[in-house]
Amino acid sequence: MAYELYQVLEVLPQSSPEEIKRAYYQLVRKYPPEKDPEKFNEIRGAYETLSDPRSRENYDSIQDYGEQISELFGQAKEKMDAKDWPNAIPLLKHLLVLSPGASTACNYLGICYIYTQEWDEAFKVYQALTKEYSDIALYWNNFGQLYKQQADSLDKDNPTKPQLYAQAREYFQKAIEHEQFNHIHYLDIAYTYLDEYNYPQALVWTEKAVTADGEESFDDLETLLFICRIHFYTNELQNFEATLKRIVFLVPEDEEAKKHTAYRFAQLCFEYGKYGVEAGYSSVLKYALVYVKTASYLIPTDADVQNLLERTEYTSALFEEHDVLKKDILILYHLQRLAAFCLCDYFNLYKSEEERKNVFDEIFSQILASPCNSIVYSVNRIKSKYSLIYQLKEGLFKEIEKLGQEQITKPEEIIPQPSTKTYSGWLNAFIVGSLVGVSIIIGFALNRNSQPTTPVINQSSSRYFR
Repeated sequence: MAYELYQVLEVLPQSSPEEIKRAYYQLVRKYPPEKDPEKFNEIRGAYETLSDPRSRENYDSIQDYGEQISELFGQAKEKMDAKDWPNAIPLLKHLLVLSPGASTACNYLGICYIYTQEWDEAFKVYQALTKEYSDIALYWNNFGQLYKQQADSLDKDNPTKPQLYAQAREYFQKAIEHEQFNHIHYLDIAYTYLDEYNYPQALVWTEKAVTADGEESFDDLETLLFICRIHFYTNELQNFEATLKRIVFLVPEDEEAKKHTAYRFAQLCFEYGKYGVEAGYSSVLKYALVYVKTASYLIPTDADVQNLLERTEYTSALFEEHDVLKKDILILYHLQRLAAFCLCDYFNLYKSEEERKNVFDEIFSQILASPCNSIVYSVNRIKSKYSLIYQLKEGLFKEIEKLGQEQITKPEEIIPQPSTKTYSGWLNAFIVGSLVGVSIIIGFALNRNSQPTTPVINQSSSRYFR
């Protein structure tokens, strides 16, 4: 019913504030709370809306343009959901012309300005919102997000970044003043410190987020995982493991809760493993392994998790072994290169069969040009000390050893001299590239509908829609 609140107070839409106030007092005397509490609450609600000029203006505009406002709001939300920020802006502006007091639309407009990096326009929006609605934490938080996102958009050496992060923290703390229980505001401060590589302060504020609601519980799962992330950045494996145990302690004795947590750990195993292998850091696989081992502890009979555990253990061991082999000065340089080729070939990383053949032919010709005793010695050393690498292409290594033995003509030839060569740039690229294949294996093991989230290594806190 149009203008229903005016009808509740028995006044006209054109009534002055004094007339509305007078009507309210008359109706309260007629329907006191002790006599008719339901009618009293209806009258009070109508008066609270119509006595405030801003809320009355908003209410009137909805009555006049209700259908059009609803349509504009829906269209704008569709654009925002599709991340089409530029085209959402004119829709929201039109809506605000029809309904100037629509604070939600105003907030959405500010969000669009942030995503389109129109910092000055976003500043105007949130300056007005926090002035008009100073007790709403969401608007203070988004004001902070404005400064954080502006800082994130700058080069790391830009001298204004620290000032912007400091301003963001000031507004996040304003949000905390009005919502001390909301862990999101504390986490947003932690993110600013993380972006500045200030890991101790990031840890302090994340711990505050854990206890924001007065207790540490299973609801703090993601916040505790953020603590794990900080320990990963600071390369504190023991603290990382201790935090996972802390999480396990909080998991309810419920199969669904255990599965949820275990699959989250498995997903992070995938993400950390993928990051580690793509960047060429086999040490990162240790963290991935801790995640999947903890998942296995929670649901030991889950076939997918066990398969992921086995493959991650194998992958970690394989690349740890290769890290040692490529530094082993008692192995011929070109046999070190052959080990890298075996990894690339095993994970099917060559773009074409021709590329694979050219790489192999070049390495193989260099091996055959090496001293025969050195070839035999190197192959046997790989066989005895680097069995995982050897087993990747056991037949090939045996054939090379056989060729070396057949060509030995100087019994006095001795063990090879220590190699001081390092892999050439293109081969290093292949070695790093070989690690990518590990993510394929891990992905097969984690064959579920859920998709990996944004890589944990480079995740930003842009949570505007709350």
